[in-house]
Amino acid sequence: MWRIAQAPSICVLVSASLLSCAETQQANSVLVDASRNRSIQYKVWLPRVDGPAPLVIISHGTRGHISDHRWLADALVESGFAVVALNHPHDTRMDSTPAGMLRVWDRSLDISLLLTSLLNDPQWNESIDVERIGAAGYSSGGQTVIALAGGIYDPVLMGKYCASDRKGPECDLAEIVDIDFTDAGRSYRDERIKAVFAMAPPLGPGMIADELAQIEVPVGIVTAQDDDLITPAHHSEHYARHIPDAQLTLVPKGGHFVFVTTCAIVPTIVDFFIKEIDMCGREIDIDRESVQKNVAGLAIEFFETKLVSPD
Repeated sequence: MWRIAQAPSICVLVSASLLSCAETQQANSVLVDASRNRSIQYKVWLPRVDGPAPLVIISHGTRGHISDHRWLADALVESGFAVVALNHPHDTRMDSTPAGMLRVWDRSLDISLLLTSLLNDPQWNESIDVERIGAAGYSSGGQTVIALAGGIYDPVLMGKYCASDRKGPECDLAEIVDIDFTDAGRSYRDERIKAVFAMAPPLGPGMIADELAQIEVPVGIVTAQDDDLITPAHHSEHYARHIPDAQLTLVPKGGHFVFVTTCAIVPTIVDFFIKEIDMCGREIDIDRESVQKNVAGLAIEFFETKLVSPD
């Protein structure tokens, strides 16, 4: 069932003083994947709770960074969730290659490998409820978490869309390079992940509809109606139409980048030099922080409802 709901006015107020009381542990670390020649930077936050906490893994967008969704991490920790956010190698602001942007399936492997490492690490495993693990992602990270739920990407389908008259501006963002797509069509389903929350997910035309229809875990999707980079009709609505019981929430206004931390220094620099991409939302009359608080409230409600321990 495809459900569309307007975003409610749910505000999650998180102050620095509240965070310092809620967090008992946080750490920056690097996980080396020698088999793929990747070093995955990540950060873990733990809430002050008795016993293991549900975990949410956060995946950033193309050329993004761990810091892009601190607003979501803070709100989740304040609500009793453990959180881990990671940088996907070769697709961050400081480390970006055309192949890194196109090889979206590497991102799902990053998360699965990181999750295995956390659950095998005595520093963290006793703090994580293994029956309540979810994933949230923005833009390319949204597609990443849907792939972890069972969605399968077909670059041929995406190529046909980008060669058609209905193609969107996202088709021109990545430089075309010669890469091996052999592993693109594999399933990257991670059975340990029980629910996923995708913000403005792309690559909808490239996701196989019949495979989306087989997804069994709860999927929440939120997108801005005025997203003119990743057009909802071709992407978020494609996911919501085919994933059973997916819940699509439409934010009336904000653009594609409304889910990125408000005007950090790097997005400000990007805005200055690349006029076509309004990362800081200067052309959109909206309180981005207010939208993010509302979306954080949606994510908390989603994971509190969906990440339920089995009887």
